[in-house]
Amino acid sequence: MDARAAAHLAGRLVFFAVPAEEYGDIEWRVSQARAGKLEFLGGKPELLRLGHFDDVDLAMMIHTTARPEDGKAGVSASNNGCIVKTVRYVGRAAHAGGAPWLGVNALYAAQIALAAINAIRETFRDEDTIRVHPIITHGGSQVNVIPGEVRLETYVRGRTVEAILDANVKVDRALRAGALAGARNTVAHHHVHVECGNADSASARVGRRRTCAGQYSAYQRRRNRRARQDGV
Repeated sequence: MDARAAAHLAGRLVFFAVPAEEYGDIEWRVSQARAGKLEFLGGKPELLRLGHFDDVDLAMMIHTTARPEDGKAGVSASNNGCIVKTVRYVGRAAHAGGAPWLGVNALYAAQIALAAINAIRETFRDEDTIRVHPIITHGGSQVNVIPGEVRLETYVRGRTVEAILDANVKVDRALRAGALAGARNTVAHHHVHVECGNADSASARVGRRRTCAGQYSAYQRRRNRRARQDGV
C-alpha cells in the first residue's frame, strides 16, 4: 500500500489471509477428513474446494519471512512440496518397576527410527532442499509403564517430486529400522503437496500455478478415495 501500486491496477485487489495454511495437527485433520468435514488437509486447497477463489483471476502468495534481511514478508521464488506422514509404533506395555522384561518399549523403537533418520541426512543433496522434521505426538501414558504405543508426525519436504519420493524411501527405511527393535510399525502417507516455482514472466507464473493446483487437486482426490477405501 505504501508503494501506491493499487492506483495503477485495473480490477479489484484483495488481501486474503489463509487459516491453517500448513499441515499441523495432522491426526486431528485426518479425523476431520474421515468425518467428512474436510477434504483437503491444508488451508489453501480447502478454500479452493469451497469456492472462495472462484472469482479470483490471479493469486500471489505473500509469506512472512524467517530472515530479518528479507523484510517482514515477501514473494517466494519457489515453494517446497512435501509428503505428510503419521507413524505408529506398537510394543507391549508392562510395569516399568516390577516387570520391565515383559514389555516391548515402543518409545525406544521410535528413538531408533529418529536416530536412523538423522544418520541419512548427509545423503540429501543441497540442491534438493530436503527437510525432514519429525515430532513425537504421543510418547507414553504413565512414567511407571513401559510405553506400549508411540506416535510420530513428520514432513518430507523437497524441491521436486522426484527428490521428495527419493527421500521418502530413505525415511521409510529408517522408520522400519525402529520396528526391528521389536515394536510393530505402521506408516501412513496422508498427503503429497506438489512443489511450485515462479517463472520469468507473469503469464508463465499464472500457468505454472494453475498446473500445480491441478496436479495437487487430482492427486489428493485420488489419495482421499484410496484412504477411505483402505481406512487409512
